[in-house]
Amino acid sequence: MLYLTTDLKTPAEYCTSGRFVSDTGGAVHPDRLLSTYVVLFGSEGEYRIRQNGTEYALTPGTYLILLAGFRHAGTAPCLPGLKHYWCHFFLHGEVNLIDEESMEKTADRLRRRASEGGANDLLLLPEFGRVPSPERIQLLFHSLIDKSRGMDAYREKECDLILTELLCELSDAFLAERAGTDRGQATAAKIVEYIRSKAASVGSVAEIAEVFGYNPEYMTTVVRRATGLSVLEHINRAKMEEAKRLLLSTGLTVAEIAQAVGYADARYFARLFRKQTDLTPSEYRNTYFKIHTNRE
Repeated sequence: MLYLTTDLKTPAEYCTSGRFVSDTGGAVHPDRLLSTYVVLFGSEGEYRIRQNGTEYALTPGTYLILLAGFRHAGTAPCLPGLKHYWCHFFLHGEVNLIDEESMEKTADRLRRRASEGGANDLLLLPEFGRVPSPERIQLLFHSLIDKSRGMDAYREKECDLILTELLCELSDAFLAERAGTDRGQATAAKIVEYIRSKAASVGSVAEIAEVFGYNPEYMTTVVRRATGLSVLEHINRAKMEEAKRLLLSTGLTVAEIAQAVGYADARYFARLFRKQTDLTPSEYRNTYFKIHTNRE
């Protein structure tokens, strides 16, 4: 996916806009190359378009930027009831199309500037994205369409400004999403490292949540999104790693090791250990103890 950047010294230039409604279905987006940019915003149903070798599905709350000079085409007929908003426009500031790595650097710079109270003069938009509050974007599209049909003397300039605000809203939503992802990953990393460092003594999910000042359900959601595992799964994994160390470096019995890593029930501990290693604690010790001793 490509990412578009352009400066905001000059507002975007509005061309035309509208709302596509498919009553009977069957329509396929035309195969074409345009000199304008187009922003599509999904309202109902699914609309499939390929651009730059990638197929996108425009669904409610998602948007797609069709890039000037890039060929795009529909890939499937739309179904009855499909609805989306569209707007053609020009960009007169310097436009760059950047890759993922450059996008990360640009997003970091824009977020830092915003956090320091500065005003950003650069728009950053992905080819395809999602907004958390579709109602706000729909309202701007309605305002844009209504204003374009008016007869007042400043109609064109006002359309340019509404369009620019709409693009800024999309850029803001993208930057906020990136920031939330980064914060979530950083938070998850701290929690997982805490669990690893306290493997023998770490208790329940609720106890860890109290340490970090989070609601247990929220904390589990953050960690699962970032790592694919729940907090409890990380706890059990960390305890099993500590148990492995004790099995290979001490003469403690399995029951004593179970107690040492926080399991009062040795049989429950053995079941968890086998689930993660496919071996019982005794089988693990007998299999790997000699290897471990030789490496010492």
